[in-house]
Amino acid sequence: MSENRITITPQESHPALNPQSRVWSLATIAWIGVIFFSSTSTAGRWSEQLYDAISRLFYTGSNTLGSDSLLHLLADKGFHVGLFLILAVFLWKTIPDARWKVTAILLLGLLVGSCSELLQALFPDRDPALRDVLINLGGTTGGVTLCLGVRRRSQRNRNRSA
Repeated sequence: MSENRITITPQESHPALNPQSRVWSLATIAWIGVIFFSSTSTAGRWSEQLYDAISRLFYTGSNTLGSDSLLHLLADKGFHVGLFLILAVFLWKTIPDARWKVTAILLLGLLVGSCSELLQALFPDRDPALRDVLINLGGTTGGVTLCLGVRRRSQRNRNRSA
């Protein structure tokens, strides 16, 4: 007497165990490492050197953009937004679809942003700020909004073709 049994492999039973999820998880962890590195004195020096080099390309002579200019502030805070927007996309791809997915991404963005700012307190030439935590959360929110928009658009396209 033979029984027909359905065998479920571990990769089928839990989406986090499939190879693609593992790749996204590793990418997310690596990106958090990049965010934490960006809190170090070395990263601060490198970003200032890069900003100075780029500003010299566009402004020659005495019209160079100093570190106290509005453009410098926008570049600095825009970097925060970009880092955390990308983090949100990585988290979106890593975390399985569930009702709590958006909340989890926002909380993880807030946690990583807070840790990043606290890490800056260990470096004398860095200045942690609550404002930056909020900017980081804004970048995370932007990433979630982008992912929701892409998902909504792809669902709409699938519905049209069906």
